[in-house]
Amino acid sequence: MGCKYCGRALGYHDTRCPLYEEPNAKYKCQACDEGIFPGDEYVEFNGKYIHYDCADIYELLDLFEAEIMTMEDD
Repeated sequence: MGCKYCGRALGYHDTRCPLYEEPNAKYKCQACDEGIFPGDEYVEFNGKYIHYDCADIYELLDLFEAEIMTMEDD
């Protein structure tokens, strides 16, 4: 039997349905501080997580705890 509002099988409501519930995020993105939900692409390193779309080079360097240095003349 389908939902009386969206017609989908119970537990799989359309996002516009009043019975729709946002899925629980298993991880939180280190860059944007939002949840990483089923179907989202993400990067994981040493227990830190970041959305693939949030992963610019600076975020990745921070995630990998890389030190940014400036070359000095000898």
